[in-house]
Amino acid sequence: MKKEQKNEKDPIEFHRYESDMTRKEKRELEKQKLGSMNWKEKLEYVWTYYKAAMAAVIGVIVVIVIVCQLVENSKYKTILNVSVINASMSEDTEAIGKELQDQFGTDNKYDKVSFDTSLMMGDVETADYNMVMKFTTVVAAGDMDVLITTEEVYDHYKKQDMFLDLSTLFTPEECEQYGITPGMDRLDITDTAWLENHRWVQYEPVYLTVISNTNHQDKIKEFITAVEEEK
Repeated sequence: MKKEQKNEKDPIEFHRYESDMTRKEKRELEKQKLGSMNWKEKLEYVWTYYKAAMAAVIGVIVVIVIVCQLVENSKYKTILNVSVINASMSEDTEAIGKELQDQFGTDNKYDKVSFDTSLMMGDVETADYNMVMKFTTVVAAGDMDVLITTEEVYDHYKKQDMFLDLSTLFTPEECEQYGITPGMDRLDITDTAWLENHRWVQYEPVYLTVISNTNHQDKIKEFITAVEEEK
């Protein structure tokens, strides 16, 4: 009698060392192991033997996402930063930011107008240390252009030559129109129609200043013009 021919699909003999198996035999062995397990055992098996590979894949995905975000964020450029000291607004900050973006933004979607109401200084002489450090850091980094502020904060930082001479932004005719004289580094906007329409603060007087290290003079001029000419 002929020997019964071995079926190619017969189970692989488990007594062989896996290191001696071909890749095809190893794959077949994996199928046999998984086929004999319930779903919970399969999950535990996969996690036990493949968690390092899974972690590596997840890690690569996370890196790719982070890099894509960094590349996308690097495309954005701030063209105007408006900051408000001790803001007290009934309106939604995000909505106002969008309004400013619509008014002073450009056709380039990556040109960004920033609106910051987080600077709560109170009495500047006794202000929170962390808040003062934040303010100083933002100014030093060139991330502040227009500052709407209290008289106390203005007086304190004027001594440090923090504010730009506004007459350097405008022509002599424009300076005369807006009441700007050489050396003037703040505008009193307390009684302007603009402030009535944009009640962002509750204190008086309200000063509009420009930080001296700004790189966005054209946009600042556009902003001040809108403040002075709003009816």
